[in-house]
Amino acid sequence: MKNRKSCKNLCVSALMCVSCLLYGCGNVDLLSNMDEDQANDIISVLQEANLSALKKPGIESTWTVAIDDSNKFSQAVELLKSKGFPKTNFNNLGKVFQKSGLVSSPLEERARLMYAMAESISETLSKIPGVLTSRVHVVLPENDPYAEGNIPSSAAVFISYRAESNIEESIREIKYLVTNSIQGLSYDKVSVALFPVTFADDIQQQERSHLTSVLGIDVEQSSAGKLWTLVGVMVILLICTIGVAGFFAYVFFRKNKANTGSVRMDTPVAVQTEPTPDEAPGDKEKKAGDGDDTSIGSIEE
Repeated sequence: MKNRKSCKNLCVSALMCVSCLLYGCGNVDLLSNMDEDQANDIISVLQEANLSALKKPGIESTWTVAIDDSNKFSQAVELLKSKGFPKTNFNNLGKVFQKSGLVSSPLEERARLMYAMAESISETLSKIPGVLTSRVHVVLPENDPYAEGNIPSSAAVFISYRAESNIEESIREIKYLVTNSIQGLSYDKVSVALFPVTFADDIQQQERSHLTSVLGIDVEQSSAGKLWTLVGVMVILLICTIGVAGFFAYVFFRKNKANTGSVRMDTPVAVQTEPTPDEAPGDKEKKAGDGDDTSIGSIEE
C-alpha cells in the first residue's frame, strides 16, 4: 500500500516538473496593443538578433508580439529599448474628430475636411516612384470675409524617399500638385521637405557600380588600367622565361647528341694473348713456325 502511494506521488511530481519545463519553454507576450507596422518592425529587430518571435492578433485591430523562449525575455526587452521600441502612438485628427453624434460642430467638420484632403494628397504623392512615406499637413484658417487682413492657406509636405531616386527634380511638380488640390492655396505657401533613405542593399549596389571585373577580380575602375598593365608585363616575362628555357634545353640536347655520336661502337680492338707460365716465348714462336711448315708441305703434296 505504501509502495503504491509513493509511486503515485512520484508520478505527480514528475508531471509537475514536465509542466513547469513546458511552461518555461512556451512563448511569452512581449508587447501588446500595437499597430501592425510597429509589430512587424519589432519582429524584424528580434529576428536580426536571432530571437524567435511571432505576432498575435489582439483587441480592436491591435497586435501582440510574443517571444518563443521565455529565458530570453530580458534580452529581448533590453534590445528593444536600445532600438527605441515601443514607439509612442499619436492620435491623428481623424481619430480625435471622428463623428460620434448626429450633429457635428463647424470646427469638427472643418477638421475632418482638412484631414480628408491631407490624406488624399498624401496617397497621391506616395504613388511617385521612389517615395517611401508621404505626409501632407494642410492649414485652412477660418477668416472673416469682412476683415481686411486675412491669413492665407498653407501646406507642408513631408516625403521620405530612396536615395537613388531623383525626387529633388520633382519638387516643382509636387508643389503644383498640392496647390491645385486645395482651393485658395498659392504656390509660394507650399513647403516641401525631402529626406533621403539609404538601405544596405543600395549601399552595396553603389559600391559595385564603382567596380569593374578584370579576369574575374573586382577592382576599382581607376585601377583597372594598372592591373591590365601588370598582367601584360607578367605575361611577357612568362613568355621570355619559357623561350630562354627552351633555348638552353635545345643547346644542351645538341651538345649531348654530338658527344655521343663521336664514339664509334664498331672500332676493332686488338686482343693480345699472354703466354702461359709453362711456355717460353721461343717455344711459342717455334710452334707457330712448325704449324706453317706443315701447312706448306700439305699444300705441295
